[in-house]
Amino acid sequence: MKRMTDNVVIEQSFPHQLLMTFIGVLMFGASLYCIWAPNVMIRIVGVIGAVFFGGCLYFIVKRLFRPKNILEINANGFIDNSSAISPGFVHWKDVKDIYMSSIATQEFISVTLKDFDKFLQELPPAKRIPVSANVKLSYAPIQINLNSANASYEEVLAVMQQKHSLWQLK
Repeated sequence: MKRMTDNVVIEQSFPHQLLMTFIGVLMFGASLYCIWAPNVMIRIVGVIGAVFFGGCLYFIVKRLFRPKNILEINANGFIDNSSAISPGFVHWKDVKDIYMSSIATQEFISVTLKDFDKFLQELPPAKRIPVSANVKLSYAPIQINLNSANASYEEVLAVMQQKHSLWQLK
């Protein structure tokens, strides 16, 4: 985590991204292998897996060769680039709450918003469906994933909560 005056930048870790690429290749390969199975159900699972993990692998490899900062936090808000459905810039005035959550064994920094419908309309159409699905499953609309970062969730959460509190005092 880099601190630049008022800005905090969470950078992508190349070793973590390389590991995620390796896992993505394994999952995509296993899905392709299932396509040639004699059982029809396994073939269907293979096709669905190949499409899903192929998309994930594309995103991971793209990030491997063109790294972006995962998260940038400043006095006005934050820029989330942690996943394919990340919203980009979110102003503190739109944030209702910031907290830790987990889905299965995966941890996230979750951000709830004051006006979810307005936020949803501002997203590109391809991001609206998965974000809406998150909310329908009772998850926050913004889930910040720090798997490929060299920063702890607790440390980043504390910085985000501090910046949000400071903005509210203005």
